[in-house]
Amino acid sequence: AVSLETDKKYHYSHSDEVDFSVAEHFTREFARRMLAVRLPPDVDVLKVDVPRHATPQTPWRVTRVSRQPYFYPIQRPGQLALDYEIQIDMDTLESDSDVYVLRIAHQVSVAPLSVDLSSRVELHHLDALLRWAVGLHPPARDCPLGGLTHTHQVKGQSEQNSLV
Repeated sequence: AVSLETDKKYHYSHSDEVDFSVAEHFTREFARRMLAVRLPPDVDVLKVDVPRHATPQTPWRVTRVSRQPYFYPIQRPGQLALDYEIQIDMDTLESDSDVYVLRIAHQVSVAPLSVDLSSRVELHHLDALLRWAVGLHPPARDCPLGGLTHTHQVKGQSEQNSLV
């Protein structure tokens, strides 16, 4: 998936004013690279973000998807539809993120994506934790989710259990 950064006025248009030639260059470049090698397991798609003033010589960096939201919804008075704006919290922005590389470094961001959106947590540990949360049974001592507590009612009394 390749995206070209554009002015907001072009986000929902098919304007001929937008020059996609640099995005086309990077689309071809990464398609060629992906066909030449076998991507590692869990890399199913590359998310390529091209800055608005990029050239074919603009450097690219492999990034991760930022945990920080990028587009924020806003409700304008008198409008039925939501609008949006870009906000970046520089205090929490990760220097290896797609947002940082695109907006701050003005380089092409290449973020590997997986179609498996499952968390990388050990499923049996999460299962045990969720069962413990409602008092079914405590998780095993080897569960890395230690130090957690929960409170549940036992015959009208509050009882707190701790997993240490």
